[in-house]
Amino acid sequence: MTRSNGRKSRRRGAGEGSIGSYETKGGRRYRALWHEPIDIDDPDAGKRLASKGGFVEQKEAISYLRRVLTDLDEGKLIRSKETTFGEFAATWLDGFRGAATTKAGYRRLLRLHVLPTLGPVPLKAIRPTTLASLYQRLEDGTAAVEDGDEQPREPIGPNTVRKCHTLIGAILQAAVDDNLLATNSARYRRANPPTAREVRSAKPEITPWRAEELRLFLNWVVDEEIEPLRYAWGVAAHTGVRRGELLGLRWGDIDLVAGSISVRRSRVQVREKGQVTRDVESVPKSAGGHAGTHPIDIDDAAVAALRAQLRLMSYLDPRLVARDKPVFVGADGKMFVSDQVTKRFGAAVRRYNEQASAPEQIPLIRLHDLRHTHATLLLEAGVHPKVVQERLGHSTIAITMDLYSHVLPTTQRAAADAFGRLSQAPEA
Repeated sequence: MTRSNGRKSRRRGAGEGSIGSYETKGGRRYRALWHEPIDIDDPDAGKRLASKGGFVEQKEAISYLRRVLTDLDEGKLIRSKETTFGEFAATWLDGFRGAATTKAGYRRLLRLHVLPTLGPVPLKAIRPTTLASLYQRLEDGTAAVEDGDEQPREPIGPNTVRKCHTLIGAILQAAVDDNLLATNSARYRRANPPTAREVRSAKPEITPWRAEELRLFLNWVVDEEIEPLRYAWGVAAHTGVRRGELLGLRWGDIDLVAGSISVRRSRVQVREKGQVTRDVESVPKSAGGHAGTHPIDIDDAAVAALRAQLRLMSYLDPRLVARDKPVFVGADGKMFVSDQVTKRFGAAVRRYNEQASAPEQIPLIRLHDLRHTHATLLLEAGVHPKVVQERLGHSTIAITMDLYSHVLPTTQRAAADAFGRLSQAPEA
């Protein structure tokens, strides 16, 4: 039978339409999928998979799919709008199951660096050269900026560009898995993201304290009664834990008799545009992204600092030292905000330098540099890198060796001298 518009009606073949589902933070969502002509004027061009997601109820997706397929049957649907990278990225991010900080970081990378350029681009129009152009423009500061941003774009470093590439690759691979794309353009060499070597060479040099500088600061800060975190700095330096892991410690995680702590959680800060910055609890990096425990043996100095903190909290309020209570809180029992902790450390170092004589002044380092100090001093003392890796909670020893390659010349010299002594003939 021929319709008045000259097109022939046809019965739908099996598999031309289906309903899929995916999980989001707000619950399960449904997606309608169907096949439609690539070119309505060229029957030999074949068909492509089209989709529309975001349906809360399955019946809504089914109803929408029926309308689309009816329009296809009746020749009313000339061309459906192609899915853009921005549309698919939003769906992918809704279904992302990971730490809140990771999701917020992805959202920020997309908003600031990726979507201004790739957002309106159809998925199928993204080629390896499209990505290579984006990466180059991000590095030289000529890429597009988000709508409403009147400030000129600043160039970004290779590390951030490589993170963008990894994120784009994950999104395009999801589109491949959903049969929206045949190939992932991010996997081709022509995409040309910054190499790992370029990322390493662009990283700022680690500036740890020397052992004497650490000793001077820790000996001074324990007497600073105005500093509520005076014992936290010693624990951080003697364990190498990250800021979030330090703030995530509870009294039940600590065994002062055995001299050990168990890193089970991390308190990290989440920032998203249009929302209040907040701290959330997540699985620590040292657990490899999975629920678990990262045990760390502690020395007498760390035990002493924790005992001092225990006495202080017990004096303020015995309820503050219950097993489920955080170790490092203010006098009112409230937890510190992550950024506040970083700022307090910097302020403490500056106060130390103000009262110290010129020969005893120390470099102004970041809180995270206490972790670098811990690792560097251990490696310089001849501790095996594998042990340092385990203490820091790195997933592989390669990460440890890469981060602290500046220490290797010292340790290699010690190794060469040791072998020289062993290989010398004994004196008569």
